[in-house]
Amino acid sequence: MIAKFSGDLSVRQVSFDFGTGCPVVGAFDGGLVSVNGGVPLLREVDEILGVTKAICRVLPDYRKMPERATHSKETLVRQSLYQRATGYEDTNDADILRSDPMFMLICGRKPGEWELASQETLCRFENAVKKAANDVLEECLIEIYIKKQKTSPKVIELDMDSTCDPVHGDQEGGIYNGYYGTSCYTHLLMYAGGGFPLGARLRVGNAGRADGALPMLKRTIPRLRKEWPDVQILFRGDNGFATPEIYNYLESKSAKYLICVANNHALKKKPEVRAAIDEALKEYVQLFGEPKGLTKKEWRQRQERIRFSTKKEGRQQELFELEQKKVRKYTDFMYQARSWPCPRRVICRIDFTEEGAKLIFIVTNIKTGTAKWLYEEKYCRRGQCENWIKEMKALKCDRLSCQEFKTNQFRLLLHTFAYVLVREMRELLGPQDGRISIQAVQNRLLKIGVTVVSRTRQVFLHWSSWHPWQTQFQKLMTRLRSG
Repeated sequence: MIAKFSGDLSVRQVSFDFGTGCPVVGAFDGGLVSVNGGVPLLREVDEILGVTKAICRVLPDYRKMPERATHSKETLVRQSLYQRATGYEDTNDADILRSDPMFMLICGRKPGEWELASQETLCRFENAVKKAANDVLEECLIEIYIKKQKTSPKVIELDMDSTCDPVHGDQEGGIYNGYYGTSCYTHLLMYAGGGFPLGARLRVGNAGRADGALPMLKRTIPRLRKEWPDVQILFRGDNGFATPEIYNYLESKSAKYLICVANNHALKKKPEVRAAIDEALKEYVQLFGEPKGLTKKEWRQRQERIRFSTKKEGRQQELFELEQKKVRKYTDFMYQARSWPCPRRVICRIDFTEEGAKLIFIVTNIKTGTAKWLYEEKYCRRGQCENWIKEMKALKCDRLSCQEFKTNQFRLLLHTFAYVLVREMRELLGPQDGRISIQAVQNRLLKIGVTVVSRTRQVFLHWSSWHPWQTQFQKLMTRLRSG
């Protein structure tokens, strides 16, 4: 028999027989023990960046008599932020965490005092936020980014992208999107170089790719220019942001840009493009022979074979061979669309395979640098933006389950601020440990077993002696305290 219960329910024990030669007995009488022993680090990072203070400074208190409330606005904000940063993404988790001794401590309460806010209280707090407050809160991200810069940056790279957030129910603004094939919201996110979020805007499901992009740029670039007049700004985006309004605004602010533009007949027939395709074809024939070309049926059959075959059957080898049978060329030329006030430089990347030439066009106002260098060293860095979005989704930024649109916008911003805290923890670890994932930061530095001993004049935290990442914890605490 593995387990056996004994005693009354109040001190009920369970005994185990694991073949160790002695009985193993357990009971729920260990005192104040928490699995969130690393959350004091969040409070330390928060105090340095001033995230909670920035939110409380601009967020109104919508309660009629806040001075008589049990929970202050600052406590509610801290509780919401720290829950999300630790992996508890929903307000329902508050009913469990409100009595957690570590969460009580970092929110300014001694274990044994009154508990933190309940799920109902947090829901009322989040649902009371107005649209105007959301707009001002988004500007706090820019202020926090400026505050954390110790020196004036020479270049700031801005990457913008959108993502899908499926809705579950009849939520306001949740509309069917044919591209994603589901009813959803479409977040618009913008990051500075390194992955710091400067904008997080919730949009309805059928929003255009560029909807809200220009207002976000108009809110961000002037503030950065005011702080650092000589900073160079580079904006990157996919073809969803290839609009004349964005081109014109960036040029009016002396900002550089690299924006993908959709293929069209006018671009494909440019003499420079035709010459580069002919050169790529000639080189392909010399290296691999005449391209066979594939019918639509043959192409579909090959893709299905690659998709469903196992590695043992040669899937990886076939993909490798397809990648090797390719010739890449670059060219650039001046082009003026009807909606453009002047000609602009267009970079073209040509990948010639047995299926023919695959073209990608990039519009830019950067006059120097070769087409290859601008594409590979500058534009391709935009792909890192997708990884930053995945990291935010690891913190459940797509868990927007409220009915009202403005409330879900506020929840998205809370998740974004929580991401700022966890991301800063990872940065402070240094280059050796700073490449770990957001989930690893949570598991290694926040999810630590701790026993809390509360006395009249002092509270002792006894972290697990076995914790394998004690060195990283101590390193981070040292850097936080050194300023």
